[in-house]
Amino acid sequence: DLLPHLDRLQLIEVNFPVFGDGRGYSAARILREAGYQGEIRAVGEVLVDQIAFMRRCGFDSFAPDVPLDPADADNAFKRYEQVYQPTTDQRAPIWKLRHG
Repeated sequence: DLLPHLDRLQLIEVNFPVFGDGRGYSAARILREAGYQGEIRAVGEVLVDQIAFMRRCGFDSFAPDVPLDPADADNAFKRYEQVYQPTTDQRAPIWKLRHG
């Protein structure tokens, strides 16, 4: 429903009602692939284990129900040097680096 109006939006919050609900990942990726350049914020049941993957799908801010420790969040973003899937962040997957 938002796609025709993306040029008028500065912030889109995507709710994660439970940590196992992955629909928000798809929503962020669809928004980025549609050209949305504004802020996409993950809200709700957002865990430190998920934020690096959320960022890869297009999220750039997080408002979890339970605040994250900043050091833990920083470590989560640095944890994986290589990635396996292509996403909106344009990082080359490791298989592509190995096999051209």
